[in-house]
Amino acid sequence: MLHFSFSTVLMTFLASLAVAVLIAVVCSHRNTMVCTGYKVLMIFVGIAFMRLLLPFEFPFTVSILLPQSLSEIIFSLRHPWISIAELQLSLWNFFEMIWLSGIAINLFRCVSSHRKLQDYIQKYGQDKTADPQYKTILDQICQQYKRDHSFRVMELPGLNVPILFGWKDPCIILPENLSVPPDKLCYIFRHEILHHIHHSYLIKYGIRILSILYWWNPACAILYRCSNTLIEMYIDGTITRNDREITEQYAECLLYIRQASAKIPTQMPSFFKRNTVSFAQVRNSDLKKRLWILLRKTKTWKKIITNTVLTILILCISAASYLFILEAHYTPPYFNENFSVPTPENTYFIINEASGYDLYMNHEYLETVTSLEYYPSGIKIYNEKGVLINENE
Repeated sequence: MLHFSFSTVLMTFLASLAVAVLIAVVCSHRNTMVCTGYKVLMIFVGIAFMRLLLPFEFPFTVSILLPQSLSEIIFSLRHPWISIAELQLSLWNFFEMIWLSGIAINLFRCVSSHRKLQDYIQKYGQDKTADPQYKTILDQICQQYKRDHSFRVMELPGLNVPILFGWKDPCIILPENLSVPPDKLCYIFRHEILHHIHHSYLIKYGIRILSILYWWNPACAILYRCSNTLIEMYIDGTITRNDREITEQYAECLLYIRQASAKIPTQMPSFFKRNTVSFAQVRNSDLKKRLWILLRKTKTWKKIITNTVLTILILCISAASYLFILEAHYTPPYFNENFSVPTPENTYFIINEASGYDLYMNHEYLETVTSLEYYPSGIKIYNEKGVLINENE
């Protein structure tokens, strides 16, 4: 049976943060990143997000008892300090309420920013799909990739780099004041069309939703930023396919758009960045990484060693977070004053579906525990209606 509790969230937080930091360290060193490769890094990011999707304890999980000092802190978080009617509320319960409130607020902001972008495009965008200089290139690329020409092209003020907006009705949006030669425009359109073919728009939104679910976890911010760069690297690699001539032309196109966008005196609204995939709207450091990945080559044996070490580390971190769980082990002072050892005669449990088992001794509530492993066998377990359902084994 899957079990969700403070301890499972703690293990999810620690494991995801450890993997995210490791990925960030790799991405911060360009030579290590080249040895690893963007495809392997994308798999690592996927593993980290899968860990966030499963914050549970499994039947095979082994408990590791924390030191007394840490156990006291966790006990203070889990101990109900406030009673409202029949509810016993702890600091952990308040955190859960803040967590859910944060999800609701961020989801509202996500929907709101998407609508703002839609309204902005409808209000200020100029449809240029039928323009011969755009239509000819789009027809050629769609024919190359055996896709129906369902893309719209628009020019928009307040924009400094090309972007792709929309999943069902994709729209390639170009800055109104950006002049691009036909040879470079071909790479821009190919880049954005491949984003659509490989579902980059949906992937980015899925990552964003997961980041909203864990809005308080710094690992999500790290993974979100890394995943955006890796998605761009994947499209870069799909276009160039290790062809030296194409790679050099494509790298030149990236630099051209970056330099041209710097001359456009405009600052893109924040809702552009959150709701689109773009050709070159990245920080200078990330653009340098994309160019480094494109132009830099490394020896095969270095790739094998780097990927083997990183794969072992990340798999061990993820597996260990499911095989083991950190549990608090603390006996409150009043427990020692009134009772020596819990027995089937003076102790019983009531299942708390939200967080585990409520421990009662001599009909007095003591604490909520998540594991019965260290209690004597034969202690009765009741449901919330007071019906006996089992005994501790």
